[in-house]
Amino acid sequence: SPFWEGLKRHTQAGQLMLRFRVSLRDRFSNLYYRGVRAGDFLPDLDYELITSLQVEMIEHIAPESQQFMFLIFLRGVCTEQGMKELEAYSLGLKQHNRYNKILK
Repeated sequence: SPFWEGLKRHTQAGQLMLRFRVSLRDRFSNLYYRGVRAGDFLPDLDYELITSLQVEMIEHIAPESQQFMFLIFLRGVCTEQGMKELEAYSLGLKQHNRYNKILK
């Protein structure tokens, strides 16, 4: 029946979303772990909480704003050394975006 087919699709979509959230959480956690070890991120922050906020944010922020919001999170956790790296990365993104707009 249509009810059971709808429920089946909803369950499958929920399972896909759960796998996506777990994968995203793992990637953010790994990023922060490596950043702290490299001296780019502050060592005494609750990265589990920060990761949870980011995963929630992804679901509620328009896709075109997600990169900007991610950079804001990163600015908040960077050491002085990390800020230099982030600024260089951000500059590269700006140049990349500027060239993409010119080429369109």
